[in-house]
Amino acid sequence: RSHKCAFARMVFSIHFDSGFSTNPLFVRNFCEQFDENTFQHSLEITVGPEDPPPVDCDMLVCHGWFITSELIASIPGLKAICIPYAGIVPAACECLKQHKHVRLYNVHHNAKATAELAIGLMLTAARRLDTFCSEMKASRWVRDCGKRCTTLDGQTAVVLGLGAVGTQVAKVCGALGMKTIGVQRSGTIEQDIDGSIHGVVDAMGVERIPITALKYVLSRANVLVCCLPDTPETVGMIGRDELKLLPEGVILVNVGRAETIDEDSLWEFVQQDNHRRCCFAADVWWNEPSWKELKFTDRVECEAGKYQWRSCENVLMTPHMAGVGLPELEPARVRCMFDLIDRVIRGVAQPVDINAGY
Repeated sequence: RSHKCAFARMVFSIHFDSGFSTNPLFVRNFCEQFDENTFQHSLEITVGPEDPPPVDCDMLVCHGWFITSELIASIPGLKAICIPYAGIVPAACECLKQHKHVRLYNVHHNAKATAELAIGLMLTAARRLDTFCSEMKASRWVRDCGKRCTTLDGQTAVVLGLGAVGTQVAKVCGALGMKTIGVQRSGTIEQDIDGSIHGVVDAMGVERIPITALKYVLSRANVLVCCLPDTPETVGMIGRDELKLLPEGVILVNVGRAETIDEDSLWEFVQQDNHRRCCFAADVWWNEPSWKELKFTDRVECEAGKYQWRSCENVLMTPHMAGVGLPELEPARVRCMFDLIDRVIRGVAQPVDINAGY
């Protein structure tokens, strides 16, 4: 299990936690691609549960919910933990606040795939493709389905969260001819003589504003795309007051985390008569099957929340599958891992901000 290459400069110890034993594809791809690459460093790879983690392990690769103080204490020389996907469990950040000598990293290998799904949901909602598809499969040529259809060219998209996913969404929205406003953690705003607020336009043509100015742009959002992580600051960020600011017929897309939108407030919003022409489309939900349930079957019966979202005509639903079932994603994850390890060794990798949660 010790893999080395001709251009080795040092030995980097990496241990894959036993949590990956039920899904060995990632580990196998990692080892195989390492053998084929002229990677600039030597790696010593161990895999649980057969191998215990070395006491001087440089990096532990594990699921976020497995990170505990007991685990960290069992590996005295541990320097870094990598969660090999984007989502960070808040409990992991809380744990690592007590172990500041250990850096936390993650990879965004499925950012473009998630952005693609967000755009797909947006286009489906705008043109009501779901309804027309159902009618055609029933041999009914219905060109006016009685629901609001709209073109996106010239409309305004507000992208909430400009991380790896949100930046890609904003880029595609701009290519569709939309005016794009990106909401991020920090930034500057300017106020015109008429009192209107605007941010700084970047090289992509995205108007960037800080999260503190969100309420000033919601009324301009023909489309609102949420790409936020689950952190104490983002939970319930879109609630009753924010939803009231959205215009009639708005398309609301969520591919971040469900908890960033208050479920009670959103249910009330989509049920109101004056918002029946709006559309909520999401890949993430307040109630989802556990990862253990999904490991053993492709079909799990589970309501998406406390309300029957499946009964709403103006709601589009996908089962948290933006980064699932695509054969290109596992090789992409491995490439991201190699890139991360290289940057960690060179001391230029950006760790997760455990205080912010991402």
